[in-house]
Amino acid sequence: MRVSFIVFLCLVLGGCADTNPTPNTVLLYGHGGGGFDNSALYAPNSVPAMRESLEKYQLDGIEVDVQFTKDTGLVVFHDGYLESATQCKGKINAIHLSEAAGCYFRDQFHSTYSAQVITFDSLVTLMNTVWMDKYLSINLQSNFDVPYKKDSLAHYFHDKMKAFKSLDKITIECNDANFLYFLERESKAYKSYLVANIDSKSANEVFRFKLDGIVSFFENRNESVEKNLTDSGKVIFLYGAKFPSDYAKYKYNYITAVQVDNPILALKYFKKR
Repeated sequence: MRVSFIVFLCLVLGGCADTNPTPNTVLLYGHGGGGFDNSALYAPNSVPAMRESLEKYQLDGIEVDVQFTKDTGLVVFHDGYLESATQCKGKINAIHLSEAAGCYFRDQFHSTYSAQVITFDSLVTLMNTVWMDKYLSINLQSNFDVPYKKDSLAHYFHDKMKAFKSLDKITIECNDANFLYFLERESKAYKSYLVANIDSKSANEVFRFKLDGIVSFFENRNESVEKNLTDSGKVIFLYGAKFPSDYAKYKYNYITAVQVDNPILALKYFKKR
């Protein structure tokens, strides 16, 4: 009798909704290589953080932050200033690549420095030789405070991207649609995603600039826009949730990948239920 009543209630209410995604249908990327989480053992965007995500936890891929130095070099680093995470000082856009790449990340929980800040070239080498079967999402920071126009920067970036053996599992993220447009003009082979809220304005930019998808914060979403994007062949990535209680708040009908800050909790929710 109780079972019959539950079935009846589900029918009346429109079904017993389950927000949990089917296990193994959502790709998991280590956010910032290994996660911007206080419990992380290694600094974001460091090689040890990437290695832990890809080798220890066997995540599907990693998201890393890349930005231009004054001399059009490319360094794997998130913040605008070196002193926020290393023993060095200086604004990334105001120094040369050699000055940034020689710095060391501050170890988590200790006042020691061990993992070196790497160049984009070093990242390419790692993906070509060690993690060939993994996904990579490159978040190009849009603080383009360097003495070059965006179309020229897109050309420099394109030249660097040629070093990858394959682009099949690589995506480019940026919150500047104009830069992504210039990059797509260099080559149609790129998968270019706009970092933005999932709303009608951002969706219009994705369609206007003929981009391939959108990367959005977990909470800044609109289900009808997500459906429209997905029905049009666009891809949606999410980032910014840290706990299972956060994950459980949302639906994943139109989501391809989630960038995670705590791999252990994310694996339990998305992969092993």
